Amino acid sequence: MDVSWDVSAVQANFDRIFQPATGGASDTSVYWVPAGSDEQKVSLEVYPYRDGSQMEYEFKVNYELRGDGTSTYPANQVAGIIQKIE
Repeated sequence: MDVSWDVSAVQANFDRIFQPATGGASDTSVYWVPAGSDEQKVSLEVYPYRDGSQMEYEFKVNYELRGDGTSTYPANQVAGIIQKIE
């Protein structure tokens, strides 16, 4: 995702809004992002890019695919997490 702010501003904004977590690689910041009644661990990497920054985020969601073609994929929860990040 491209953003119009520099790396330090993006990082400072995440530090201000979300609770830092542990467990990321040395070049990755990890945060707890509210997800409904729970929290989701989100990894964030920010790079200088043109007149701003480029941000990459990653989080894991557990779900089950069933034999009848349905799943337990929490689409609303995932959409909510992405909306909070962006």
